[in-house]
Parts: sequence; C-alpha cells; structure tokens
Amino acid sequence: MTDRDTDLFRRMGREYPQGTVLFREGDSGAEMYVIHEGSVQLTRGKGPLEKTLALLPAGEFFGEMAIVINRPRTATATVVEAAKLLVLDATTFETMVRKNAEIALRIIKKLAHRLEAANSQIDILLRKEPNHRVVFALRAQAELSGRPEGPGIKVDWTLDELTHRVGLPAE
Repeated sequence: MTDRDTDLFRRMGREYPQGTVLFREGDSGAEMYVIHEGSVQLTRGKGPLEKTLALLPAGEFFGEMAIVINRPRTATATVVEAAKLLVLDATTFETMVRKNAEIALRIIKKLAHRLEAANSQIDILLRKEPNHRVVFALRAQAELSGRPEGPGIKVDWTLDELTHRVGLPAE
C-alpha cells in the first residue's frame, strides 16, 4: 500500500471477516464499496432460487445504485474472502468524481461494461432452444475473455457458471 492508499483506507476503510453480509436485496443504502483486498459475492433471490450475479475481486466497486440514483439494493453482498473495503457515502463519492476526471472515466467505463454484459445476458436468455443458449453464451464469453488453447479457445467457466448464464439446470 502506498502512503496515499494507507491514508485513504485509514479515513474510509473498514475490514470485514469472511461471511459478513454487507447488505441484503431490497435494503435501502447510503454507501457504496470499493474492494481494496479480498472478494465479495453478489447474489439475487432467496433459497433455492438464489443465483450468484458476480464474484468481485480487489479493485471492483459495488452498491453504487443506492447512492447515485437512490434505489434499494438489487442484490445481497456477502464477503467471501476477508476483505478491506473503502466505504463511500453519497457526498464523498460525488466529491471524488467532481474533483477527479480519471475516477469518473473509470466508473463510466466499468458501468458501460456492466451494461454490455447485461445486454449479452438478455440476448442469451431470449434464445428459445437450450442448445442455442449454450452455444451463444460460450461464443460470447470466448470473444470476451477466451484464450487460444490447442485447436480451440478456452473459456474459464465452471458448469455452474454456464448453467447460471443460460438459465438452464446442469442436467
């Protein structure tokens, strides 16, 4: 950590042990989070209908909709690996964005990537044939983050990730 990072964490940072639920779907919220260390899982739904939306590593942010557009939490956030998080309220976030165009640009780019991923997810789920969903999802992921391996392209998804993405049971 640089001196600047240490100072920032001292002012706005908090540490959370594994298993801590930061907020639940439907809660109101007055803070957003930036992951400095550790990881956080975002889920939606309850019980057997609960689905993992994302597993966020260090460097990612989440919870911004609660402070930017005053919306209830759209997911549940749970610390998966002990985490050090920067916790920003609406005023602090707005001040940071106003004073630093680079921060604003990074946030805009990240939100644009999230919108692109959501649009891709909609395209997948609109396909009626299960086989088409699987092929379309794998192709899209290969273009996004696949890497050449032998005669094909390797996609780092587990079976659970694929079935979640295409909205089908593993069977």
